[in-house]
Amino acid sequence: MIERFSQKTRAIIFVSSVVVVIVCLAWIVSRVGRGNSAHERKPIYLYCAACDEVYKVKRGLDEEPPLVCKRCGETAAWIAMRCRDCGKVFPFAPPVDEEGNVIRRNPVCPKCGGARYSRYDPKKEE
Repeated sequence: MIERFSQKTRAIIFVSSVVVVIVCLAWIVSRVGRGNSAHERKPIYLYCAACDEVYKVKRGLDEEPPLVCKRCGETAAWIAMRCRDCGKVFPFAPPVDEEGNVIRRNPVCPKCGGARYSRYDPKKEE
């Protein structure tokens, strides 16, 4: 014959189950509440090719660059990049030929010609 759990054992199992559910829900809410906490969004900086200004965008980009520069009003703001070889900050604008056709997908550093770069972040001085 199967023995039934005592009332004390059933209470312990119930309380333990409730605690596990609460901990799981708290973990889920903390993850959702932070947005994409596993991959925290890095700030985006734009570099205007017209006025050479670098500024931070408060939110993500709603459209593809080039964007209208908030400083000078020209449509010349691109994502700011920093060359890992020489430290030059430059716009991530694809190079074009005389007719305006894209020559290749990724630009190179205008100072040293290097192709090693990352998104500009003033907190990460290399």
